[in-house]
Amino acid sequence: MSQRLIRQTQDMVLSLTSGESLRVSAISQRIGSLTALRFIAAMLLVAYHTQQTLSGPAATDGLAYDQGVSFFFVLSGFILALKYPAIEGYKETTRFFVARFARIWPAYLAVIALFFGLTNTWWVPHGGRIPWITVLHITMMQSWVPRSSCYFALNAPAWSVSTEFFFYLLFPVLIRKWKATWLYKLLLCAAITASIILTAQFFPVHHLESKPGLFNALIYVHPVSRLFEFTLGMAATLIRWPRFQTLDSFKCTIVESLLLLAVALNFCLVPRFIHENTASAAGYWLLHCSGALIFPFLIALFSIERGLFSKVFRHPTAVYLGEISYSMYLLHWPLLQMFRTQALTMNAFSFLLLFGAALLLSSTLLFYVVEKPLRRHIRNIFLG
Repeated sequence: MSQRLIRQTQDMVLSLTSGESLRVSAISQRIGSLTALRFIAAMLLVAYHTQQTLSGPAATDGLAYDQGVSFFFVLSGFILALKYPAIEGYKETTRFFVARFARIWPAYLAVIALFFGLTNTWWVPHGGRIPWITVLHITMMQSWVPRSSCYFALNAPAWSVSTEFFFYLLFPVLIRKWKATWLYKLLLCAAITASIILTAQFFPVHHLESKPGLFNALIYVHPVSRLFEFTLGMAATLIRWPRFQTLDSFKCTIVESLLLLAVALNFCLVPRFIHENTASAAGYWLLHCSGALIFPFLIALFSIERGLFSKVFRHPTAVYLGEISYSMYLLHWPLLQMFRTQALTMNAFSFLLLFGAALLLSSTLLFYVVEKPLRRHIRNIFLG
């Protein structure tokens, strides 16, 4: 590492720890190891839905695949708080919203257009009404409505993008005077989540809804209940500097190993003790979201890229896969539906090869043809 880059890094650390308002450049903010981790989280969800397609929903009961969604939410809070430590005034707020809109909406809308190019109606759940569902999906508000016929319509996994959009809308309020108010905001979000869990536990269930369905709508999907995970990610920026900066490479590797082990144990063991169909509301949260209690430390440590694992994850191939992981996440569900017939007629290995190749190719095209250029054009038009 050059002396110039070392001095720049030291200046950034001093600015962050001294509480100065700093606009961090996109180059310094692209942390390769975290980008690669984003790919792994996306692949957990791809594997989850692929296994359901091949073997049925019961085949995914043994592992907490959808903890990957929780990782996305924590990582998003971390990256945004690191990149935007302060947003002040109308101009900065507008720039933030334009940048976020340019980041997620072009590829998101392109995949919705793909759905309307299909002739089948499998993508509208029973009870769904296409016009109002379409409006909610285009405006990224489907997860705000606690009905599975709404948030699981069209591109079902895209409900998490809708939830993420809700976080973006609140971020300028959350980040205001963050270092002085973070604990109060974090505790408030935790209290809100706990209140929703209690409400879901004792809410009367009628014949139109089951307890797992109610838990899914209120605890797993609804953005208000997931806001706690996003704020946990924001809070993780406060332990990145200077706590982890004092660790050398060997110590970072040891701590990385322990944190990765904790994530793996949570991923494997929680479903063995908690079953979705019989869980209490609190158990349902633990089954789907408990990784959020570990992810902030893992993300903060990986972000300084001193340990062995974070350095391996910084490899260009891993970073590239992380760059296209958003497109992969958006596309995997429609591809699975289009290949459903092949999944029933081919052996599992051949299907996975076909599906994997199609997903990689289509995601690369979506990234380079839609996501990346339109992101740049929107930013250039509105931000100059």
